[in-house]
Amino acid sequence: LNLTNESIDTVDKFGAVLVDLGNNFAATESEILEIARDVAKGVVNFKLASKDVLGLSAAMASLGIQSEAGGTVINKSFQAIDSVIREQTGPAFERLIELTGLTNKELTETFATDATKVFQLFLKGLGKVDKEGGSVRSTLEEVGLTGIRVNKILPTLASRADIVGEALKRAGEASKEGSAL
Repeated sequence: LNLTNESIDTVDKFGAVLVDLGNNFAATESEILEIARDVAKGVVNFKLASKDVLGLSAAMASLGIQSEAGGTVINKSFQAIDSVIREQTGPAFERLIELTGLTNKELTETFATDATKVFQLFLKGLGKVDKEGGSVRSTLEEVGLTGIRVNKILPTLASRADIVGEALKRAGEASKEGSAL
């Protein structure tokens, strides 16, 4: 809650989201929470809500992605997307627009207000590249994402972008309902 800049007053919602995700994904609450700590540290500058951090973490835990590796890759991904958007020119920016399906203006505005949505669209775009027989690894390199962990984790998340989307959706619903506890 400190990393997501939320007050102690939201602890019940946080707990409800955590329990709901643990009940509905192939991950325990402790696995989700362990990954969430690392993810939250990496995305603190992007103002993600705790529900989004927990949703991403539940998806990664259910796909067998380890805490430290998952947190590192999420951090690198958000940093790379931010860097490409700040430049707003060049092949990396054009590729990011293509992957997310957003216009230049939409991409910039959406990332500023809902970075998680842009990341989710990015994963869906990578999944489409894979389904169409393209190289996910080359696509990642085009937007400045390289490394063993990146090439292991992002293609997994992209191929199961449906799980990421479902986890984020459930987290949002559980946050509104606040009844899973």
